Amino acid sequence: MQFAGLGTPTALTFGRTSAMNNIYKPTWLYIKQHNQTGLKYFGKTVKLDPVTYKGSGKRWLNHLRKHGNDVTTIWCQLFTDKQSLIEYAISFSKENNIVESNEWANLILEDGLWGGVPGRLKGRIVSQETRKKLSIANTGKHNVVSSKTREKISKANTGRIKSVEWRQKLSKANIGHVVTNESREKISKANKGHKLTIDQRKKQLDGIAAYWEKRRNST
Repeated sequence: MQFAGLGTPTALTFGRTSAMNNIYKPTWLYIKQHNQTGLKYFGKTVKLDPVTYKGSGKRWLNHLRKHGNDVTTIWCQLFTDKQSLIEYAISFSKENNIVESNEWANLILEDGLWGGVPGRLKGRIVSQETRKKLSIANTGKHNVVSSKTREKISKANTGRIKSVEWRQKLSKANIGHVVTNESREKISKANKGHKLTIDQRKKQLDGIAAYWEKRRNST
């Protein structure tokens, strides 16, 4: 299998020696491919054995959880020079379009140093394709609140009085906020067929009454 900018696999790649190599750990670049789905991942590791290392990308790891750890390391190379590593990793990432292509699980450009560090997308214009990858990576993860957590949140908010300053901030934040037709349709579908029990309706009405009572008292 050939990839743009990929040289012949070797045991080591020696680059320029410099003072920064004194604190630099030799780093492997690798390409892994899932044997069942064909999805690929380009990554880095400082571990001794890149073949047994399964990777660290968010979408990649979610893919393994879903389809199993049936993976082959189809290429790997060790870099002992930091600058050579960076240049090679970025060049390969761009030439093979690993972020935009559906053939790769990478969500960000691999530079050989940081990997998938949270917050690295901040301030960056994210394409629709990358948004789709992020959506797939987050599907079913950290978006289900347990009943125990709901109970804790409920207790924490019981009897809590919002300050005038907080109310003003909330009011300003909602000024000009328009709910799109698409959002309305999603909300409608989510609530379709959902019927409240008598107890739930009572709680809902009590909550509304309590809200307006507090609002009247705060003015």
